[in-house]
Amino acid sequence: MTSSQPRSEHNQSWQSVRSVGRQRLGRLGEILKAASKESLSELKAGTVEMEGLSREALERLIAEQKKAEFTEETARGWRPLLWDLGAIAQERKSDWLKQLATRLAQEIERFDGEMNHRYSDRYRPVSRPVNWLQTRLSRYGNQARQTDTAQPVEVEIVGE
Repeated sequence: MTSSQPRSEHNQSWQSVRSVGRQRLGRLGEILKAASKESLSELKAGTVEMEGLSREALERLIAEQKKAEFTEETARGWRPLLWDLGAIAQERKSDWLKQLATRLAQEIERFDGEMNHRYSDRYRPVSRPVNWLQTRLSRYGNQARQTDTAQPVEVEIVGE
């Protein structure tokens, strides 16, 4: 009987350890659930707030680029904002290319005159491609400037 007595005390102490462990795990589980719920709700709230702030900042940027005024009433969704942003980027790219073509044509013209002055007859075989390039760039710059002006349009309105 003495040998079974320590065994039953051992079982009882083991049972109490298991019971306390389950209770602690249960409490930790509840704490982790509450923390994760709070973290997710904070992330959602932050995401909504950041989305609103970023949309407003983008609208202000686009209004500034279009030289328009931003008001709360002009607030729109993401799709029109991104279309406007793409149009502004395309317009800027076109302006930049026009300026580059004009500047390159001017530099080639300067180079051509300098080379012709320095080397005269020896430069003539090379001058043809240089002049061709200068002419092309000048045309592109001038053509691009001409397309910037408003073109008249005829509109026919058809009745019902």
